Amino acid sequence: MYFKYESFSEQRIIKFIWLCCMCMILSIVSCTKAPPPVSQEPPSKPEILKPGPEPELTKMELWKQMVHKNRYAPNNEKLAMVNLFFNDFEFVDDKYLWGKEDYWATLFETLTMNGGDCEDLTIAKYFTLKDMRIPEDNLRLTYVISVKTKKPHMVLTCQLNPEQEPLVLDTANNYIFPISRRPDLVPVYSFNMKGYWLARKNENWKGEWIGSPAKLSPWWSLLTRIKMSQSKKLYPVRNSYR
Repeated sequence: MYFKYESFSEQRIIKFIWLCCMCMILSIVSCTKAPPPVSQEPPSKPEILKPGPEPELTKMELWKQMVHKNRYAPNNEKLAMVNLFFNDFEFVDDKYLWGKEDYWATLFETLTMNGGDCEDLTIAKYFTLKDMRIPEDNLRLTYVISVKTKKPHMVLTCQLNPEQEPLVLDTANNYIFPISRRPDLVPVYSFNMKGYWLARKNENWKGEWIGSPAKLSPWWSLLTRIKMSQSKKLYPVRNSYR
């Protein structure tokens, strides 16, 4: 009996040792298990940053580009270009823009404010065309009465040669017509930096000389402000006011 008991105990010990060994082997195998395979997909390309939209140019910058690029363009093209450029400005009454009932703005002021009334925009066209080498004698700012509204209005007239009718650049019309095709306007007087004239419809919108520009106080005040701005080097035009 003793021998059988001892054999049974040895068997239990051997079995126990065998189980321990198997546990150790399994634990070692689990610890040394190969890591999961690494993805072989190619790395994604870095995102290319696209440039954003260029900042919008100011009216002053657009004006400088137009004058510089088209100073030697055909005269008819200059007229059309300048007329469309300023007709695109916002139309704003003086009392809202300047806090006055009537104010004639310089070209610099109109470009800075991005708007104006018919007088401001017509004056801006006048000085721009002078800077684009349209002769002074060919240009006149003309005060008219609208047949439709019965209200005063200002337009710019340009006579490119003596054989042709003066052309009308109007803030209320993107098309340029000769004076014979503008029966809706009655001329009253015209002026430029050289003088001040009556304007008669049956005389090609021309008339006798009234006097110097100093006789028209809003115009003379504007020219004085331009000279003051030039002395401070604030005005964008170099040659138009000499």
